[in-house]
Amino acid sequence: MPACHVGIARDARGPNNSLTLGEVSSLAAVAEAIRVIQRGQADVMIAGGTGCRIHPTIWAYRRAYSLSERRDDPTRAMRPFDADRDGMVHGEGAGAFVLEERRHAEARGATILARVLGFATHYEPQPGGRDPTGEAVRHSIRQVLRATGVEPRQIGYINADGLSTLVDDRLEARAIHDTLGDVPVTAPKSFFGNLGAGTGAVEMAASVLGFQEGLVPYTLNYERPDPECPVHVIHGEPRKLTSPHALVLNHARIVHAIAVLLAAPE
Repeated sequence: MPACHVGIARDARGPNNSLTLGEVSSLAAVAEAIRVIQRGQADVMIAGGTGCRIHPTIWAYRRAYSLSERRDDPTRAMRPFDADRDGMVHGEGAGAFVLEERRHAEARGATILARVLGFATHYEPQPGGRDPTGEAVRHSIRQVLRATGVEPRQIGYINADGLSTLVDDRLEARAIHDTLGDVPVTAPKSFFGNLGAGTGAVEMAASVLGFQEGLVPYTLNYERPDPECPVHVIHGEPRKLTSPHALVLNHARIVHAIAVLLAAPE
């Protein structure tokens, strides 16, 4: 319904689609919109996502999610990659982007906020219910680097999924370390929780806004490093952006992952 309502509100008559892939949905929609433009089926696309994880139907399946049990201070409950994390926090939110080819944007005098250099998605099968290994995240990172020709050392920072669960953060952190080494990491979910299908769009927006300010957003509530999460987490305050490249990661229960490589406008 969101895609239909946006189309009606904007009188947009081109391709219209909805992708339902959990936390991967928003970035998958961005990737599909880019493909639509590349195929010549549209000049401009609106792509994003929306999610509400605080609806009663979600809480009816409470045991299906690894939720934080912290009750002393709700603002400190979401703690991506921190040693004292104990689960995620549900939230709600939405974000969307106007996507178009550079020539089209320049012809209409648009202000370019960021460039999408490439994207990659991967799925890790779990036959017999075996535990995930994080291979989907690893392959997505490696594939987007190969597709764009960008070296790991050129990545300014990783906009990580950072779900704040014991298992997900550990697997994601190891995948990042194995593929990109000690590249700085930030986790926007620490501020607003898990937005479900809307999470990727809102997190990508944080990186786009960071380009405008020349800053890397920091991670909230990262106070005690977890030796099982070997990543360099930006915390305390924003950091000056030293590279024009940011890699946005999302994964859904680890098995389905997507990586989108952004660059600051030239």
